[in-house]
Amino acid sequence: MATFEDKEAFRKRLRELRDAISEPRRKEAAHALQRNATSWASNNAIVVSFSSIHSEIDTSLLNQELLNQRRLALPRVRDINGEPRVEIFFVENIDALELSSWGILEPNPNTCEHIPVEALSLVLVPGVGFDAQKHRLGYGKGVYDRFLATLPDSCHSIGLGFQEQAFADTFPRASHDVAVKEVFLV
Repeated sequence: MATFEDKEAFRKRLRELRDAISEPRRKEAAHALQRNATSWASNNAIVVSFSSIHSEIDTSLLNQELLNQRRLALPRVRDINGEPRVEIFFVENIDALELSSWGILEPNPNTCEHIPVEALSLVLVPGVGFDAQKHRLGYGKGVYDRFLATLPDSCHSIGLGFQEQAFADTFPRASHDVAVKEVFLV
């Protein structure tokens, strides 16, 4: 892959690559994610996943399995002091989800139990792309970087996506960028 001048150029190119992934490949990846994530999740009482948007890897099969096992937690982005922040909530049923202003299915904080970051042991993280040093390129708001920076050292974070989202070199970085502990691309 060619080198790009800045993060926005990286984001644009990686989104184009992700958007171009065929529907059969997407379905195959969703099933592979579900099969593999089951083994990671088995050692964790609660798994923080995410609700896929746009052309992200589809987490719906995995999320349904975790929901059936009563182990699903999802993020909700809330405005705290003028800055978007991630909060985590335990999800007991699908009716507890609502469409946010970001266009993401998120837990309703009035019907879902808030989980403090200190209690988290496994967090699955979306991204536009992932580099060789396990840094992720997100959508540019820094929401997940701020969240990842608050996780305890004992919490394992795994960036999820398609193989097409891998970047062999390194992304341009800012001081607030936080790497995940593992990247799983299918």
